[in-house]
Amino acid sequence: MSKRHIGNRDDAGRMQRRSRLRLWLSAALGAVFLVALFFPLLAPRIIDLGSVRARIEARLSEAIGGTVAFDWLDVRILPRPRVKVANLRMSVPGRFQGTAVTLSVYPKILPLFVGKLRASKVTVEAPEVAVRLSAPPAQEPRAKRPDTLAALRQSLADAGSRLAALAPNLTIVIDRGRAVVSTAKHPPVTIERLDARIVLPPRGFRVRLDCRTTFWKDLSVDAKLDPRTLAAEGSLEIEGFKPHLLNPYLFPDGNYPVGDSLVDLDLSFRTDEAGNRLVKGKGTASMLRLLRGGKTLLIEGARFAGAVAIDARHTTITVDDLQAASPRLEMNGELRYDAETPRAGMTLTGSNIDVRALRHAVLFFTPDRGVAQTIFDVLRAGVVPSITFASSGRTPSDLVDMKEMHIAGSLQNGTIDVPGTPLHLTGVGGNVVIAGGVLQANGLSAQLGHTTGQNGTLRLGLLDHDIPFHLDMTLTADLAELPPVLKALVKNPTFQQELDLLREVNGTARGRLVLGETLRSMSVTVDVSAFELRTAYQRVPFPIQLSGGRFLLSGTTLSLEHVRGMFGRSSVSELAARLDLRGGPHVQSLATEASLSLDELYPWLSSFPAVGQPLKDIVTLRGTVLLSMRSTGFPLAEPGAAQFTASGRVNNVTVDLKNGPGPITVLRGGFTADRG
Repeated sequence: MSKRHIGNRDDAGRMQRRSRLRLWLSAALGAVFLVALFFPLLAPRIIDLGSVRARIEARLSEAIGGTVAFDWLDVRILPRPRVKVANLRMSVPGRFQGTAVTLSVYPKILPLFVGKLRASKVTVEAPEVAVRLSAPPAQEPRAKRPDTLAALRQSLADAGSRLAALAPNLTIVIDRGRAVVSTAKHPPVTIERLDARIVLPPRGFRVRLDCRTTFWKDLSVDAKLDPRTLAAEGSLEIEGFKPHLLNPYLFPDGNYPVGDSLVDLDLSFRTDEAGNRLVKGKGTASMLRLLRGGKTLLIEGARFAGAVAIDARHTTITVDDLQAASPRLEMNGELRYDAETPRAGMTLTGSNIDVRALRHAVLFFTPDRGVAQTIFDVLRAGVVPSITFASSGRTPSDLVDMKEMHIAGSLQNGTIDVPGTPLHLTGVGGNVVIAGGVLQANGLSAQLGHTTGQNGTLRLGLLDHDIPFHLDMTLTADLAELPPVLKALVKNPTFQQELDLLREVNGTARGRLVLGETLRSMSVTVDVSAFELRTAYQRVPFPIQLSGGRFLLSGTTLSLEHVRGMFGRSSVSELAARLDLRGGPHVQSLATEASLSLDELYPWLSSFPAVGQPLKDIVTLRGTVLLSMRSTGFPLAEPGAAQFTASGRVNNVTVDLKNGPGPITVLRGGFTADRG
């Protein structure tokens, strides 16, 4: 027999065996298909589903320590294996009670061939659950172990391992769920419209969840986590969040930090295996009421956007946008910390800031006597069109050290109070810098009552006990308001006593005010270039009017130059004087050109012993004297003791002597006098 014939027979045998194998496989698959197709119809006849259901209910009831029941059990093979129960009811007396329209379990196919039931998916339709939580038993206080990232990593890894062993890669789906959770001390919490999809390890842990509760209108979570590496990412969105409703649950002592509020949040996060973390967020707060130590801060119309990035060395907090209608502000900035160097830094920029509202907000968060309190004791109100803040230090706590701060901005319609003085400046405008613990303002304009100031500079220390201070400003002053201010600023007792003798002060003045150089020891310089003054001075029995010329108060010296005025019916056309305010006020020099009414002046001057005694025989003295006088000095309280040289003319002067023949009238004449 040839080899060709033998080969043909071998090929024919192989073909027959393959045909028989295909036939058996087709028959087996057909049988499986028929069994799967008719299993739902044949199962009730072959399997006593009633007894199976009873055993399942008994086993589950025993497992939960309560009661489990359902109406019917449905088993399907195609298109995929599934066990479904309807009208599920579960309860644990005093703790738990729930129902579900259906519960379906989808087994994995391959484990069934080796006699194992492993679920790949569980779906629960319209579950309703009521849970009663009991208070935990009191426990002995124990030392708290520090929470570390390594401990968290290990805890999550252990939890992932247990879940992976119990139900590896199980998917749980909840559709239209509802839950009510209650405790003995708090009102029930209702969770509605709960839709969730949860995938268990080992391939990863993932949660997608949407729900509505008493605390928020809608919450959406989408997160996944690798429990072995802690690598995670996800998002969290909350709409209509009312954080104040959580107060009784989180703060049972009644010390609530939040009042009526309404907030929307949108957060995303990501971590990697190396421990690098990034959280981004944005949100709005139509109303956020914060409570602290009996104080309340209401924030309205706010929105924010920012991020937090953390790695093994660096922490960076970025504020991309922070705005609020009340307190009015717009701000962005960044905080950085390098733990290895170590070095911390912060920069902020802001605009359209309402200082009064910001002052209230900042002081709400800070200690009663801290850096912010010191700054806002000086800067009390106004609008800041633009501002920059920068600070640096070795640690984040150094960033609030005033010596490290640099704040620069402009101020409009501000209010500044100078500590320890009556200077309550309003309508303040200018450029302000705080650096090294010193506040400096340039191009300053301000008001003090009806007095206005321009082109001013201010330097005020915010740290030292003997606080540096300097104010230099051009003023247009309302003189009616000036005496109490000068009395408070000038600590010279003599000057203060003389100010107290002024009554009904009126008028205006233009000049320059210079104060300095510390609040504890302040010198005052008032340099007036033009003024109009009307007043009553108790040392002079006539109303006084002065104008023009220069008025200079510097230290303990007061000077007048080129002043004209009137006192009673007398007038002065040119007055220059210099007064020493130490001890009793003393006129150091006096020069004047005057027209004197003897009718008024003689009765007054003769009341001074130094004048009245030499002129005691003159009964009356009337008329006008045109006087030019120079004096080297005399006590202000004793003008009759003046040392002077004088010359002048008399017009229609009438003298009536005590033992004279009668009134004597001098129509015109001249005279000179010298009293040295």
